[in-house]
Amino acid sequence: MKFCILITLALLMLVEISYAEEGGLVKNLKSFRNWVSPPKDYYVPLVKDDVDISKKGITKTIGLKHKYEGNYSLGIFLEHFSDDLYYVPLSKRYKLKLKMEISFYNNNILILTRNIDSSEPFIGEFGSGFALLLYKVPQEIPVNTDLVVKVTILEPDKYLFDTYGPSKLYISKMSDK
Repeated sequence: MKFCILITLALLMLVEISYAEEGGLVKNLKSFRNWVSPPKDYYVPLVKDDVDISKKGITKTIGLKHKYEGNYSLGIFLEHFSDDLYYVPLSKRYKLKLKMEISFYNNNILILTRNIDSSEPFIGEFGSGFALLLYKVPQEIPVNTDLVVKVTILEPDKYLFDTYGPSKLYISKMSDK
């Protein structure tokens, strides 16, 4: 009985997804499969690499390839992230001084660049810190393509680094909902 209900719900959701999104049935089946039973590496960070956010002008260059379509986040994990950065009213949250330029390249051709001066604190399974950039694959960044990401510290945040660091740059798949 439970199996029949699950199959019926899955088919209803598939029909709704097919009408709600563009891209056809195959894309929607993949999205549904990843939602119901994501691959083991679906949310594992693509990048988790040391970055010194306390010094101006430092540039970090990383190669990567996005395996899955959907929403992604780029930001910093802080080793000693504290609840006081997250579980406080917005008006009392720490105001990040960190400013970065983030650029994505394919074959030395710039495909996306952003100057980052805002953030959103988070607590997650693979680390906690600040999300700095949210983007979509393949709408903004191509899928299954070798890329180079360059992150340059425009304005350091020595207090954040000294108090909650060391820090790691991360790029990770996020929920598509």
